[in-house]
Amino acid sequence: MNKKIKYFLIGLFLVLITGGKIVAEKNYILATNADEKTYYGHLSYLEGTSPELVPRIWREGKIKPEEGVLNFPLTFGDTIDTSERGKCEIQFDTGTIIRLDADSKLLIETIMARSLSSRKRLTNLLLTKGRAYLMYKRYGRPEIFQIITPHTAVKFHHNSVAYICVSEEGSTAIDVAQGKVEILYGPNEKKQKKTKVSQGQKLLVKNNKLLRPDSLPLLAEFKIWNEDLNRSFAGSLERNTSLPLPVQKLPRAVYYFAQKYGNLYGEWVWHSQFGYVWRPFTNNYYPWGNWQPYYYGHWREVNGELFWVPDEPWGWVPYHLGVWTWHEKLGWVWIPGSAFAPAWVAWDFYFGYYSWRPWTFGDWYFYGNGYYNYLSPYYFSNLYLGGGVPYYQGKNVLRKVRKDQLKKSSSPFQMPKEWKGYYKSYIKKLEQGDENVFSRLQKMVLTAPALKPQDLNKKQLAQKVLPIQEVIKLNSGQRERDEQIYLLPESPQEVRRRVVFNFNVEELRDSLKLVYVRPKGNLNSAPKKASGKPLPSFLITSPFPQKISKEITSRNSPRQSAKTKPLLTKSSQLQVRIHDWNPDIKIGRRLGVKITYAPLNNEVRCPELRLSSGRRSSSSSGYISGRLTSSGAVYTGSSGSFALGSSSRISSAVGLRSVKTSSSSGGTRSGKKK
Repeated sequence: MNKKIKYFLIGLFLVLITGGKIVAEKNYILATNADEKTYYGHLSYLEGTSPELVPRIWREGKIKPEEGVLNFPLTFGDTIDTSERGKCEIQFDTGTIIRLDADSKLLIETIMARSLSSRKRLTNLLLTKGRAYLMYKRYGRPEIFQIITPHTAVKFHHNSVAYICVSEEGSTAIDVAQGKVEILYGPNEKKQKKTKVSQGQKLLVKNNKLLRPDSLPLLAEFKIWNEDLNRSFAGSLERNTSLPLPVQKLPRAVYYFAQKYGNLYGEWVWHSQFGYVWRPFTNNYYPWGNWQPYYYGHWREVNGELFWVPDEPWGWVPYHLGVWTWHEKLGWVWIPGSAFAPAWVAWDFYFGYYSWRPWTFGDWYFYGNGYYNYLSPYYFSNLYLGGGVPYYQGKNVLRKVRKDQLKKSSSPFQMPKEWKGYYKSYIKKLEQGDENVFSRLQKMVLTAPALKPQDLNKKQLAQKVLPIQEVIKLNSGQRERDEQIYLLPESPQEVRRRVVFNFNVEELRDSLKLVYVRPKGNLNSAPKKASGKPLPSFLITSPFPQKISKEITSRNSPRQSAKTKPLLTKSSQLQVRIHDWNPDIKIGRRLGVKITYAPLNNEVRCPELRLSSGRRSSSSSGYISGRLTSSGAVYTGSSGSFALGSSSRISSAVGLRSVKTSSSSGGTRSGKKK
């Protein structure tokens, strides 16, 4: 019994001293769709901001590249193309770091994509030229993380660090600095070889042969640069080790932010209502300063949502993992959380201006068709415009929230569980008519920046925006119009949809300035970029509504020049890939079918079987969700599951048979034929 007590106490002690680290191993959820496991990376370091130093980002589905700036969001389907002089660093939200040397190109093909045949997620990075440094940290679930070069596939183990170089003649050099990686190489799929490379070992794959050189000169200068950068980061960690315990229990991205930037650009302070919050040093001039969140930066569209790209060097985590709030004594402070959003903001549209402001706990209370307007600039202007005279005569002013006003929310964001206590406390104060709560809301609502639709996609927005309160004053003479807009406002859901549409329209207009648009029916030559080089045909793909997309593609359907190499690799061209650690490849070869990737959808697909690893079937793409087994395909849908199988090779003549799905995800058991 004494031994049991002893071991129990030892175990309890270990849990207590490592509890923060254990919890910090978890990753965030998506606030906009908690069921999806989509993760993002961002540009976390650049050598400079001049055009000759910043990378170009080719986004699948876009017509032109985008200029890579600090905190630029990266996701599946993006290609990072560094300049001849500039290096860059990419950081994923688990702590995985990728650094690219000058004149390098990397395609993020998938991020944690579902496999067709296993429970492991797939992250594929395609290094087509140049040098890369990779420090890999696994997500909180089984994952195959690999860098694929023209002649090898390098699979990383957790906490491994390696340098990889793709030379001009196509050889691949690998130098493992920490941990272990596995290499797949060979002339064809029947003669593939595998080998493990441990810390301190170097390999060179040249002409499909494995060499073990003593040194790799092509990596020498790049290694020195990375080692200097690592020492600088390690030094900053030593100076910033004092972190509040609650912060250590948040997702890795927040924990890494707290380590790297927490005490460098701000301080952790105690908030009586929200616990530990982070206050940036930009508030040092409060109350005379005019800094506010979501003001210095610009918008980018990713996966149908607008991402805020902050100018502040520390901005990635505070703008995507938590909300900002105003406090009369502290100024603007950030409440960290475990849910990720492209931007924690509420959108409005008045007098031809879009406005946005930090999301509040009150938004969860009021959001929806019923009571959202209580947090509109118009409502708060009743209290504070015109020397105390209500801006709308005869309107009731919100001074206290009654319980009968509560309505089920249709919020675009899911509330993280660690905020539910904050939310209850906040709502209680609202119901009690707390003057401090309402004065803070007034500050947040009436200082929201407003912008014309044609400026949505522009940089340096701080030079173009107006405070929404000023917009209201400029239009204060239009009483009749004001009343109509106030009584019949657009729903918040509609505003969010329309702002993305307007952004894409402006992007399209700017993109078409680089493309020569010929009249319909004259397709003798490809559209031209400003440089005069033919634009790849697969980049003439509009992310906009079908009506616009059809019009653009019908006028601009180019024929790719045989002499021109595409800037990106088409998904369809990846079918010939030989080296790949994806287990679906092996099953596909056995069945005689091809396995491809759809970067724009973050999916693995089998074209012959019209099978997709996505969670939902897509009528537009013609693919059905399901999984691949050694005996064929198992499709899933709302009407149940059915399988397509064959004893040896799959053919289009094989019939369908109904099956009963077993409780395990490893396969199916056949039912009776219908």
